[in-house]
Amino acid sequence: MKKKMNNKGFALVETLVCSLFVVAIFLILFENYIPLMAKYNRTEKYDDLDSKYISFYIKTFIESDRKDHIQLIHNKLYGKNIYQFRTINTPDPDIIAENNKPFELCTLLIKENKQKCQDFIEEASITSIYLVDYNTKQIKTKVSDLNVSSVNGVDISRPLQLYIESMPTYEATSETKSGYKRLIIEIKHVKKNENNENEVYYTYSNIELREAK
Repeated sequence: MKKKMNNKGFALVETLVCSLFVVAIFLILFENYIPLMAKYNRTEKYDDLDSKYISFYIKTFIESDRKDHIQLIHNKLYGKNIYQFRTINTPDPDIIAENNKPFELCTLLIKENKQKCQDFIEEASITSIYLVDYNTKQIKTKVSDLNVSSVNGVDISRPLQLYIESMPTYEATSETKSGYKRLIIEIKHVKKNENNENEVYYTYSNIELREAK
């Protein structure tokens, strides 16, 4: 009589191996999928193509200006981690603005660029422009506290905080250490939600700003 082989133990081992293999695949997919979706959600509102173009044009307005005016803009950050350019109450005869409140950044440019800068900011729905160091390590540290509400007198909203935290550190080279800053542009958007009500949200973008040579 032939001896009947017992394959129950072997089948159990096969099942366990297959199960572990499937679990390992799902773990790999899960660990990579979640960060990927988080990155996608960030890029939807951070550094999107439209916002990048808007940042580029603001940078162009500044860097094409006079050397001493560009330096005035860079000097606004002196001794600070972040500086915010806002609308100002002081009338500027070279700028026609709503309620005669021009954007501070535009008032620092030469006459030919002032109105172009103001018109573009209004057209692009730019609400704030911030200036930070090229290397963002210090400002990222400053806003890392969940309870932070302001830095150097600048109000730090939750969306702005999240954006700054998501920015790369941008390690400065010997050239960019002293010759470059970074602009952070905040853009307001209004869209209709499912209830046909206006929903406001903000997108952000940043770009390097070179000192005058």
